[in-house]
Amino acid sequence: MMNIIIIKIFYNGSKSMTKKNTIEFRYYDMNPGDYLFALLGENWIREYGHDIDVLHFHNYLEIGYCRFGDGTMEFADQIKEYHKGNITVIPKNYPHTTNSLQGTLSYWEYLFVDVDTFLNNVMSHRKFDAKNMINDINSGVFYFHEDDYLDLADNIKEIMEIMRYQKDYYLDEAHGLLKSVLIKIARENSSRNSSSYIEMPKNLDSRSSSIIFNVLDYINENYRQDIKISDVAAACYVSETHLRRLFNNHMRIGVLEYINLIRINKACEIMRHSNDSIASIAYSCGFSSLTTFNRNFNKYFKVSANNWRKSAENYEQMLEKSFVHFEEGWK
Repeated sequence: MMNIIIIKIFYNGSKSMTKKNTIEFRYYDMNPGDYLFALLGENWIREYGHDIDVLHFHNYLEIGYCRFGDGTMEFADQIKEYHKGNITVIPKNYPHTTNSLQGTLSYWEYLFVDVDTFLNNVMSHRKFDAKNMINDINSGVFYFHEDDYLDLADNIKEIMEIMRYQKDYYLDEAHGLLKSVLIKIARENSSRNSSSYIEMPKNLDSRSSSIIFNVLDYINENYRQDIKISDVAAACYVSETHLRRLFNNHMRIGVLEYINLIRINKACEIMRHSNDSIASIAYSCGFSSLTTFNRNFNKYFKVSANNWRKSAENYEQMLEKSFVHFEEGWK
């Protein structure tokens, strides 16, 4: 099971957005070398959009397949109808949401892909081509019906079945198909004129938004290291003062606090699946000392890491409750 952190971002200057100027950042934590995870099964049969009035975006590419149901997809400044057989390919950092027809259920299944890491790894000898593919994939949404792109749809559904049954060497098999899927998506997006292509909205290409997304990417990739605000600022080509002000205005949370939030989230995941000592887990997640880890853990959970670990069966409920204070007053 994947960890998820949901943080609300206050978004200025987004008059073209179809919903409020608050966007949820849904951060998924993927183990190094995985590149891919799936959300499958009957748990995803639901009335989508019920009591949700904000758009959200992810730190990974989202590929969704509608097995049944009717409703609408909101892509920042556009609304599209969906029906059985529709497929969405939504790049990281792209605001969107799904809404079932009121009072009806829909069944979506999802793949999330770390496109940048995957392509840079499998195309390590062709960095320029990898960069161009990544740019094409992240340039906008590819929204289509399975009947219109049979080969691509079949590849996506096959990956979902591989991830569902997890037979021997399933990740190697899935990764083999994944490269083909990403090549097809990049080719379609590169034309920029297909009726199935929805460009990244202009308000998300602003300088401030670009900096925020770069900061999130940098932290997500480097939180295990001893990173400082000066490191983040240098990587994103801004001053520390500007970074602090911009991040606080958009995220309503400090840069260091966000880094520690990501680290604590990863530590919880490791504690659920490992017997490693809490000290070794703390260091592996980027904390410089056990004291710093304990102080931050108690801040978010109001309980020691040792006591939390003993109650791991309540993991999901506890994690949700522990981070809810980041959402208070932001609506």
